[in-house]
Amino acid sequence: MTFVSVPPVAVCPCCLFTISNADPERRCPACQTPHHQVCWDELGGCAIYGCPQMVEVRKAGGDDVNWWGQTAKTISMAELECPFCHTKFEDIRPIQREDLFATPKQRDPAARGSAVRLLIFSTLGFFSPITLLIGLVWYLRKKKELLEAGGSTRALVLISIVVSVLYVVIILGGWALFVLKKAAGDAAL
Repeated sequence: MTFVSVPPVAVCPCCLFTISNADPERRCPACQTPHHQVCWDELGGCAIYGCPQMVEVRKAGGDDVNWWGQTAKTISMAELECPFCHTKFEDIRPIQREDLFATPKQRDPAARGSAVRLLIFSTLGFFSPITLLIGLVWYLRKKKELLEAGGSTRALVLISIVVSVLYVVIILGGWALFVLKKAAGDAAL
């Protein structure tokens, strides 16, 4: 069995199409990224974020305007947390394609196990008042721990709270019907 080595395919970062041998190619003098000559000319520079040859894009009015119509504010490149939305970043380098497809961080399995047990006990009608109290305390008092545990763990806690509330309503409704029926029966005698 013989293996044929395939030469790497160059992809234009502007149009995301492959650059064939028939296409005129232009390499960025700063980062050496290949572009179609037409794409380079149309863009007026490199399409790679962070490259010194990258073209600065401005709005027609001269102001940097975001989609809410307010003037955009500048964020320092050394910031590890956005001062506006409080998103935290690992480091100061621009986001790469690999960062988007990176495996997520492992969440706390103990918190997830506790949330699963809470859900199981909330489905048992007898334990629902207790699980309602535990779930509410966990959700209201330990929000930071719940945020770090992940979205699915928060969902399990919320579902167990809803199930517990439903069971408590059913139990209290049944007890109220029993009391009313007994009172009506005693009144009939």
